[in-house]
Amino acid sequence: MLFDSGLQFRPSSHRRKKDYAERYWDAVSREVQSGCTCVSYDASTRKYIPTVCVCTHVPSYPIDAPLVFTLSPHCVTIHAPPRVRALLNEFLQVLLHVIQPLSMLSGPYLNSDFFHEPIQEHAEQASYIRSLFDPDLIEQELKHDAFDPSGLFEVIGATLKAHCAPMRDLAVDSMVKTAKACASTSSATTGDAVHVIRNCLEILELMKLVSLIFVRCHACV
Repeated sequence: MLFDSGLQFRPSSHRRKKDYAERYWDAVSREVQSGCTCVSYDASTRKYIPTVCVCTHVPSYPIDAPLVFTLSPHCVTIHAPPRVRALLNEFLQVLLHVIQPLSMLSGPYLNSDFFHEPIQEHAEQASYIRSLFDPDLIEQELKHDAFDPSGLFEVIGATLKAHCAPMRDLAVDSMVKTAKACASTSSATTGDAVHVIRNCLEILELMKLVSLIFVRCHACV
């Protein structure tokens, strides 16, 4: 396949999508820092306003659906289910998807010697990542402000650079540098660790888009 030298694949984006993304990551950071999963908005304009926490009004037993509270005529607060665990599970799945692009292919040509070695190598990398990335442990460390992303994301960065185009190397290196700073800087917070996860997911989103195009192209061959 031949492409123009400057061709790049990027996910579609617009202002509203970016606003939703910022609100989501703000909510994740607030959750890991305080445990609060609430968001508030103006009842008349539907615009988000500074959060009014209603966690003390929520039953102690686990709830999987959002709870809506109207504490004043102009303020509606939604207590959402925890986001962190779902984020970590999704992160791991996207990462495994990106480093195993050949797993999405099907057809008799996959039995050839040409694909056997890379498929085995990708499976070994995925197994190693699973052994390092423990969502249960990371969630607990985030809640107790004890998560050090430096070692884990150094491994993830090296793995991604083995799969992505050289044009992504600077973004990966920047992500790894930010992760290492969390270990070397005494002022680092769990919010900084969340920022590292966000940076990595943005890189993975671009890589996943390219891998899907790769699979579709093979399907058409």
